Amino acid sequence: LELHPAEFPGDDPNDCPRDMPRASAIAAGCNSAESPDKYGHYRESKYCAIKHHWWWKTIFVFEHVRVLQRYPGHMLFLEEDHAVAPDALHFLRLALSSINTTCPDCMVTLGSYVDRGDGRLLQLLGWNSVKHNMGMAFNRQYWNRVRACKDTFCTFDDYNWDWTLARLSTTKCIESRAAVAGFGRVHHLGKCGVHKHALKCD
Repeated sequence: LELHPAEFPGDDPNDCPRDMPRASAIAAGCNSAESPDKYGHYRESKYCAIKHHWWWKTIFVFEHVRVLQRYPGHMLFLEEDHAVAPDALHFLRLALSSINTTCPDCMVTLGSYVDRGDGRLLQLLGWNSVKHNMGMAFNRQYWNRVRACKDTFCTFDDYNWDWTLARLSTTKCIESRAAVAGFGRVHHLGKCGVHKHALKCD
């Protein structure tokens, strides 16, 4: 559901077509003609919405849910296509107590695309946006650091929120380490999604 289907952040009638050459876009005077992405493409709202939605929901959770206004702990972010193990919250509590002194503002990642076998294992690793983007939990201090780097977040030339967070971690905006579950407590349902279309999906 798009609340603004005919204007930003939806599709504005004056948006430049994705593959229009820059010179043609400038001559046509369409939106953002001067600034295609690093691949020479213009904005596609259906993909940009991914990053917009992540930003909006995180702001909403940390800044607009009244009962959470003074809550200092980690918030667990799940998506509609995540399956959660029965012991996920128990493991999260153990993980948080484990990193309380070594890395209190680290993100905890309960999801894993590759399980390492030991269900009790928790590793402090460099956060990898491709591997550690499921079942993420982080606290208000972490969020405040992301929020302080909003200009970088919003202008980084990628529509993926997780790749953008990875970029922030290289600029020292946010902690670059994450506490990662050795055996995932959150798993992705199915193999298809935004980036994978070739597989037979059901």
